[in-house]
Amino acid sequence: MAENYYVTPKMIKEYNLTLKKEDQSPPSFYEMLLQMQDAGLLSEDPLPMPFINGKMEVPEFLEAYDSIPFQVNSQLIAIADEREEKGLVVFPDHTDLLCMQQLHNNIYFDQTINNAYAITYVYKGFCSYTFDDRTLTVHPGDIFIATPGFSHRIFTVSGTFALVIMFRSTAFQILFQDFLTADTAFSDFFRKTITEKESGNYCVINGAPEDGDLTFYLQSLVCETFSEHPYSNSNAACMLKLFLSTAYDKYSDHMRIYKRFPGTERADAKTVLQYIQNNYQDISLNQVASHFHYNKTYLSRFIHSHFGKTYCEIVNELKIEHAKEYLRKTNKSITEISQLAGFESYDHFSRTFRKYTGCSPGNFRKRK
Repeated sequence: MAENYYVTPKMIKEYNLTLKKEDQSPPSFYEMLLQMQDAGLLSEDPLPMPFINGKMEVPEFLEAYDSIPFQVNSQLIAIADEREEKGLVVFPDHTDLLCMQQLHNNIYFDQTINNAYAITYVYKGFCSYTFDDRTLTVHPGDIFIATPGFSHRIFTVSGTFALVIMFRSTAFQILFQDFLTADTAFSDFFRKTITEKESGNYCVINGAPEDGDLTFYLQSLVCETFSEHPYSNSNAACMLKLFLSTAYDKYSDHMRIYKRFPGTERADAKTVLQYIQNNYQDISLNQVASHFHYNKTYLSRFIHSHFGKTYCEIVNELKIEHAKEYLRKTNKSITEISQLAGFESYDHFSRTFRKYTGCSPGNFRKRK
């Protein structure tokens, strides 16, 4: 896919339904786009932009939003895929806000975002968020807010329409300076991400479905993000401030703030490594994540960022060191040693041993 293609959320939803009818496991978002291109389901011609404004009735707005086209090509997908691995949102040039629909229906989708605030408003259906040791379900009219550094799993049912606003974290302090100075728990929630470097916290505001004030500001914000007006970025930021301040004014009594890792202290890298070293033959990454109340995806990146290695690489190195001791100090057979070191088969042990030492287990024993 070198040339440009065009697709809408509606086209993606229809393809998702096709996979569901065929009992196929849904691929990742970017894999889905590539599959759609291979199947000739992407448009080679630019698609028309639907009319949208803040005063539309909600059903009319949702139908229009499903027809908003966006451009894709292999280069854009490669960049987005690489950035997603690092938990980074790709913002268009000269913009600080990005609107998107939550399209991962009927699957659990792991998400980690390190460079943006995420504000989700549910129009219909529901979103279920799992992080640390709790699960939150967000219903129509509810707002879910996550600060940079958050990591969670998302599940939505078919028919859900959840609009997600991503706001670039580096611009937040500048564009929201007046918002951050208010003496409220809500402003304090955002302010601490900057002044005290608190990251990965969550806030849920339980609002009323189809609140006219909130949908007006949100839909006006969407219009600005798709506008080419020179002040559209600033206008969109103003609309987001109006949306958030109105939500707080109306529903502050129904606001809950969740600190990261509730009920437990965050483990440092040394503690995590010691736990792996003591239990590597009997535990999986999922079990380590559960023990420390981490999200699996976050823990994987946490390990790699601190040790420069993946969880599997660390475990394999421990197993190989274990095997080396048996080869040096015992006369046990290599097959038996492979089992004692925690490998599922002799072939797997032999391949891994050669990869980490440069020689076979038999040659290592002879040399030592």
